[in-house]
Amino acid sequence: MNKRFIRTVVVLFMIISLLGFTRLPMVQAAEKSVEQEILDILKDKDVIPQSQYEELSERAKKEAKKSKRLFSTKGWNLDVGGTLEFEYLIPDEGAGVSDTNSRFQLDKFVLKPQISSDSNGFSMWAELEANSSATQVTAFAAELKGLPLGSKLSTGLFPRFIGADRKTEAYPMLGTAMWRYEQYQIVWEGKVSPVYWGVSYGEGLPLGTKQLGEDSSYKTLRDNRNAGSKTGNEELGFKLGLAPKIGPVKIDILGYAFIGKLSTADMATLASDFPGYSSTDDTQTRYGGRVTFNAAGLTLMGEMAKLEDGTLKRDAWYGQASYKIKTGNKRYIPSIEPLVRYGVLNVDYAQTVAKTTTWDRQMTVVALITELAKNVKLKTEYYVLDEDTGGSSVDNNEILIQIQYKF
Repeated sequence: MNKRFIRTVVVLFMIISLLGFTRLPMVQAAEKSVEQEILDILKDKDVIPQSQYEELSERAKKEAKKSKRLFSTKGWNLDVGGTLEFEYLIPDEGAGVSDTNSRFQLDKFVLKPQISSDSNGFSMWAELEANSSATQVTAFAAELKGLPLGSKLSTGLFPRFIGADRKTEAYPMLGTAMWRYEQYQIVWEGKVSPVYWGVSYGEGLPLGTKQLGEDSSYKTLRDNRNAGSKTGNEELGFKLGLAPKIGPVKIDILGYAFIGKLSTADMATLASDFPGYSSTDDTQTRYGGRVTFNAAGLTLMGEMAKLEDGTLKRDAWYGQASYKIKTGNKRYIPSIEPLVRYGVLNVDYAQTVAKTTTWDRQMTVVALITELAKNVKLKTEYYVLDEDTGGSSVDNNEILIQIQYKF
């Protein structure tokens, strides 16, 4: 089938869906349990005071949470969650695209068991992921909550503690470069509203390469997954944030920094992927910030960061806007959310056509996230990828249509 025709159909679907659903009534209220509705009635009729209402509401929430657990005995609970993502990819037909065929593919199937205690705040969880190339434990942690200053202690294999709610399947380029992947680490983080903070000590993330879309072509430099490699480049991380809530408006302001050292393998990666690179400087730093604004279904988010590896410097930023429209139908298509994101990744190095890690990049994502039913989403995403190659341009835009089911 002609790819231009397919792209046209996808774009028309997104436009028609958006125009159609914006005409439906908007409902912002969250679904409540029967117990909570009874408590609301009693409070409205002044049968119970505010203090008792708050106490009973909290107890009702805890009981509702317990009722959803898979198994519970003697103060210990077992929950199992997971995610299934199945998608259809329409890549561009550029000469450098590794596979120009449109295709169905399994993105991932994840099972997440969790064991928790009612008495001491201790829990353990793991994520077992199967995809088209491997089945492995991608993340796990042991956590102790209820510590002073509203804090918790976590240790295990999981990403840096600054990941954003990107909403789309596609990551921001900054996310792929810096906070997407897992490492062994120990983290102490907490919140005394509206301030939150965190400190981490980890094994460090080795340098590697990764494509920005789904097709494995034109890769850029990124911090790679580290599931136990003793690289000798341990990392310290810090974050400090402010998350006030002013009526219906939520604001989140975050600053962060990560300090480590390049390993011998990292130095070899730089020498291989950046022609003429020969520095012996082994310092490695990442620092940046993010601001998120949320009100009445509108979410605005912006993030910027600087990344330094030896004498190689990169900077990245993106801005994202989305608007969640609730239809009022709780059973079928309860909401849709149009989204647009624009991001930039700059590499302070001489561009070489043959070395894609030296390229400056811009990425635009236009998406429509349709909630088909509870826990089921249809994500329709269009990626416009632009590269400054130091030579001729490349064609590697993509369309992705994904069904995501969470349980």
